[in-house]
Amino acid sequence: MQNGEIVDLSSAPWAMHEFFAGSGLVSYGLKGMFRPVWANDISAQKAAVYSANLPSGHFQLADIKNISGQDLPPAHLSWASFPCQDLSLAGSMGGIYAPRSGLVARRREQ
Repeated sequence: MQNGEIVDLSSAPWAMHEFFAGSGLVSYGLKGMFRPVWANDISAQKAAVYSANLPSGHFQLADIKNISGQDLPPAHLSWASFPCQDLSLAGSMGGIYAPRSGLVARRREQ
């Protein structure tokens, strides 16, 4: 991923889904083994980075809550990066019950 060059992942033998794809680092790391046939993220900024580095005809900019598994193409691997914005040191450090981690943990009863 250098000099504005799109990384060709089309020759990999196995297909993959990449949930919460971000900039596509997992697809890049698995190049040669897996080719993404579907990827998504909710962030337009991350989608722009993904599209600048990887073929993006399979990328869906959408909230995962609005995605139906029936609409996904067949794949050998489904990968989901952990939603880290509320948990990482680089994020808000709001914890597992913070708004962006809502898919992971139920809210505490108030």
